[in-house]
Amino acid sequence: MHVKIRAILFDLDGVLVDTLHYHYLGWQKMFSDYGSSITEHSVLLHEGRNSREILPILMEEAGVCIPPEDHDTFIEGKPRRICCHPTGQALALPENCQCTVLCRSD
Repeated sequence: MHVKIRAILFDLDGVLVDTLHYHYLGWQKMFSDYGSSITEHSVLLHEGRNSREILPILMEEAGVCIPPEDHDTFIEGKPRRICCHPTGQALALPENCQCTVLCRSD
């Protein structure tokens, strides 16, 4: 019996590709939509934490109040922001990371 492999998934979130700067860009774009900003240093300080843990910290820094019932929607928008430049153009990610983005969009 032959099994056709349709996809192989790797954890590229900082394991094979340093994507932390792109996470910062995603967070920054999201907070800029609220008329505020955060520092890259703040995102670096909380590397490894999940978005639900870091959101209240970044909200305090940005001086933004997002109602708790909107936290999930706000966080779910982050991956889309990571892959797009504020102008709406795709970011020039490292080649192996770009492949992941292309595969995910299929």
